[in-house]
Amino acid sequence: MSNHSSQNRLGLLPKKCFYDDPRLGEIDQIIQEFNKFEVPFFEYQKNAKDIKYWDFVRYDIIHSICIEKGLYGNSKIHKKNILFKIPNILKIFKDFFISLRNFLWINTNEISFLSISGRKFNELFSHNDYKNNRTLFVGKDLSNYTNIISKDSVERLINIISNFVIFPKEVEIQSKNITKTINNSISTNINIEKIIKEKYKRAKASVYFWEFIFNNFLKNIISIKFTNDNLQKSIVYLSHKSNIKICEIQHAYMGKSHEGFSYPYLKKKPITIPNDTILFFDSKDITYPSNLILNVNLEKQISQIKENLFIDLLIGSSPKTSSQIKNILEIINNQNLNIGLKLHPAENFSEIGLNESYNYKSFKIFNGKKDFSNIISKTKIYIPVTQNSSTIFEAKKYNCKIIIFEPNGRKLSSMLDLVKPIYCYSSDSLKSLILQLLKK
Repeated sequence: MSNHSSQNRLGLLPKKCFYDDPRLGEIDQIIQEFNKFEVPFFEYQKNAKDIKYWDFVRYDIIHSICIEKGLYGNSKIHKKNILFKIPNILKIFKDFFISLRNFLWINTNEISFLSISGRKFNELFSHNDYKNNRTLFVGKDLSNYTNIISKDSVERLINIISNFVIFPKEVEIQSKNITKTINNSISTNINIEKIIKEKYKRAKASVYFWEFIFNNFLKNIISIKFTNDNLQKSIVYLSHKSNIKICEIQHAYMGKSHEGFSYPYLKKKPITIPNDTILFFDSKDITYPSNLILNVNLEKQISQIKENLFIDLLIGSSPKTSSQIKNILEIINNQNLNIGLKLHPAENFSEIGLNESYNYKSFKIFNGKKDFSNIISKTKIYIPVTQNSSTIFEAKKYNCKIIIFEPNGRKLSSMLDLVKPIYCYSSDSLKSLILQLLKK
């Protein structure tokens, strides 16, 4: 790491801590390798009438490789006891029947707008049309709307339908060629053919499902808005074919270091990409081939936090990162510091499993629904456990010092170059680094 800088106007940093790391991030390396060979795959299909399926499957392949290489936390899934699954099973049935009731209750002929999101609608969709009964919501929170159906229930129905979709022989042959090409460029043990088969069948099932809904119920849809979770490409595909206006709403980082939004140069934009994408913030490195619209009116307004909050160090959590969080908390234990832990919006505290007791001046845990802007505005140092979290841009906005802690010395993403964090590649140096920065 001879090109790294460990000293600038702020002073000399502890051992294996640097103000910059000029290396290309490991996620970026994988993305660039894919972009070199994947262009022909965008034309793969069973026949001229079939979907061009590569954009339906590419993210799952790249992301699976990233997980395999430890770029997104712990890939192991811990099986839960059947007793712990019962509440979730009951919720599945409850959400399904509430969705069915809501769908049967509304007059579908009056529905003109469709909103699909795994996030809170009032944070992402502000247009007046989305406040009346002309909109059908497909989302998570069934309690706030009567004209809403469960997104999870829809996805489960699509997954069931996918079991009856035939996997064409032509696509199977193409999947072998794709697998061979990837294996020649990237070392991986991922079962690529299996991913292609599963995602192809799911893509077709999703097209069948939404085609049936549009043709039989939502015949008067004129506009769709959605947040991208890689499950809505069929909606985009059908919208283009039916000349329905569709717009994507940004909900996270979309730059060149995100495998879901980084495409090679294509002469023709895939039909699975929306014409317009509304941005909450521009990270200045977005290459996504959609018409990008920066709407400053959608940015969250900074509200003053009422409680007397002061945080020396805030840790940004993320699913599958409990071991990293526990490591950081153990390193800074017995220090007279105000510590905060911000959960991810899709994460519950029980998933972290903090059974240990820690000795700090104060220790606050903020759930995923808590406004991050208010928290980070009261914070001196921020450690995002996931190196491609969009929260780092918010932290930068409030002049918060950002530490990227990676004790194995790996630079996972080049996205962080945009915010100029301090890199800490040693567990032995993290405590000293934090204490040094708090004195500045």
